[in-house]
Amino acid sequence: MRFHAFREYSMALAAVSLCLTLALPILLFPAVTATVQTEQSGPSSSKRLLTEVSPAALRMITKKHLLERERGAQGQLPEQEQEAAAIYYWRYVWALCMVKNNFSPYKVDWYYWSWEYWGTSELDKDYLGDCHFYVEYGADYYGDYGGEVTMADDKTITDQWKKGMSFNSGPDDLTQPYYWVVKPTPWDCSDDSLSSDVRNDYCEGKPATDFAKCNDLDGSYDATTGLFTTTIGYTDAKRWVCGVRMELLTRAGADLTVLSPKPGASYSITPKTKPAQIPDTQYELRIDMKGFGIKSPALPKQSSWAKTYLWLEGSGWQTRKDAGMWIDHIDPYYYDHWWSGPFISGHEPDWCMPDEGYGCYGGAQWYLHNTWNNWQEPDPDLYRWPPATPKALFPPSSVTLKYVQSDHTMEDGWVLYDFGVEIEYIYKRISFITGDDIAFSGNPTNVRASHQGRNVQWDLTLSGTYPEVEYY
Repeated sequence: MRFHAFREYSMALAAVSLCLTLALPILLFPAVTATVQTEQSGPSSSKRLLTEVSPAALRMITKKHLLERERGAQGQLPEQEQEAAAIYYWRYVWALCMVKNNFSPYKVDWYYWSWEYWGTSELDKDYLGDCHFYVEYGADYYGDYGGEVTMADDKTITDQWKKGMSFNSGPDDLTQPYYWVVKPTPWDCSDDSLSSDVRNDYCEGKPATDFAKCNDLDGSYDATTGLFTTTIGYTDAKRWVCGVRMELLTRAGADLTVLSPKPGASYSITPKTKPAQIPDTQYELRIDMKGFGIKSPALPKQSSWAKTYLWLEGSGWQTRKDAGMWIDHIDPYYYDHWWSGPFISGHEPDWCMPDEGYGCYGGAQWYLHNTWNNWQEPDPDLYRWPPATPKALFPPSSVTLKYVQSDHTMEDGWVLYDFGVEIEYIYKRISFITGDDIAFSGNPTNVRASHQGRNVQWDLTLSGTYPEVEYY
């Protein structure tokens, strides 16, 4: 049995005896007919993405989503030259967007949104939109060999957003095309209140006392010019790492322009019966994803997709306990991981639901790098091939699952399967962020500012279910 887990969550799945590279996605729970909720009563336990995908899929969707930062000259220069005093600056964006089977965007109620990594409280407002965006700007002043200097002047990271964007005036203003879940918020490695996860990921696990404070740290949007500016004020002659983060929902912010052709998900159930699903009847579910392409422009932009993964998963709520879903076939053969059932009582993993009287989720995931990153051994420098251009093409994918039907059928509103694609892309605009690159200013002439490698990056997660859910 193999189960996919993201790099950041591999320890959490240590019980699964594999060396996992990614963290699989989500818990799938019951779907019942939705009722309209109010702020007083809160939403019903109706069709929610959080409860309609397995823990495997949920981990895949809600992984840490951190920038894969690169610093230094990739080992091409002596250490003393490579680590000359420098400011490494970046932009990272994660867009989580809901899609239908044909990969057209659709709106859900984001009432339940929360993000454990940053401690974002669960949203208790009924905002209807297609995407959640996390946006982060940051800088790392690193002067080990080049010497450290005081910087009294403001340092700025400038990015181009759409002009004239309208945001909510407060938590109860749900009418605007953009809704702040978390307004631009400073983070600073000199802050000893950072969580251990954030400190490990952003500050190399070092204590707050190892860093200088970034004074007057701020992020602001100018609706007239469309510029988003991150400002870092006075800093002492010591290493500093800081930035600004924010989360927002969009009414219509999904950007699928890098996909050509787009993916599409479909299914078939055999044998064909009337009605289509009869409890205690054995069925075979086949889930298909159409072949798709990711555009990858050549020079002068030199932007490119870096990696992608996709998954197909049948719902454990559809199958009787100890009777599926179990995988019969996966195509193409180079899948990265799969998860299935049933298991002997007492040995069920978290994508099975014996306590509720139902079976296991079953699915597969494919994970692909761009060409330069496909070879890691023995020496990655030998395989720094150019990015695929002008388009990376992916073949059709499918998974076939066998199960005995439970009393939770599609006719009663229960989700049959879920699916998704995530794309990592370098140096490219997305949605309301219209700049392909960012700019840094305010550094002294004896301190270079650099953002090579993958330091301008976004991750686009496109997630869907059939039938569609109504809430995140």
